[in-house]
Amino acid sequence: MGNTDWKLGEGYENKPRPIVKLQDGKSVNKDDEKLSPSYKLGDVVYSDLNDDGIEDAAATLEYSDGNAYATFMYLWLADEQKPKQLLEPIAVERSCGDSVNKVTAVPGGIKIMETRRTMFDTDRSCAQGGTWKETRTISVEQIGKNKTWLPVQTAPKRGYG
Repeated sequence: MGNTDWKLGEGYENKPRPIVKLQDGKSVNKDDEKLSPSYKLGDVVYSDLNDDGIEDAAATLEYSDGNAYATFMYLWLADEQKPKQLLEPIAVERSCGDSVNKVTAVPGGIKIMETRRTMFDTDRSCAQGGTWKETRTISVEQIGKNKTWLPVQTAPKRGYG
C-alpha cells in the first residue's frame, strides 16, 4: 500500500476519481516537486475481512495542506496479484471535524472507535472536538450481480453506505 496508487473521492459528474501515487509511503509526482497537498501512508490494521484465510487491511491515507489535515481509511482486500482498494472510505478524520480514536482488528472485521461532531457541537471549539462517541464494526460483503466487494457495518447495527 505504501508503493501503490490510491483512488480518492467519489468521482463527481462522471469524472474519474483523483489518484494519489505513493512511493515509500509518501505522495510523489513525476517532477519530484514538493507536493501541496501531501499524502502519506498512516496506520494499517490487518484482519481477514472476506473469510478467505488471508489477512486484508484497513489502511489510512493521511492528507495535509498547510494547517488542514485529514485521514481517510480504506479497506484493501488481498489477492494473488496485489491488494485491491475498495473505493469507499470506512472512516474519515478531519481538522475541526470527526476524530478516529482507535482502530482494532476483530474476527472478520475492523472495529472503529470515533468521536463525531454534530449539529449540537457548533459552540464547541475545534480543540474541544465533538461529543458523539460511536463504536462500529466494519466487514465486507459481495453485493449485486457482479458480486462487488463493499464495506458493510456489522455492529452495533447492520448498515450499508
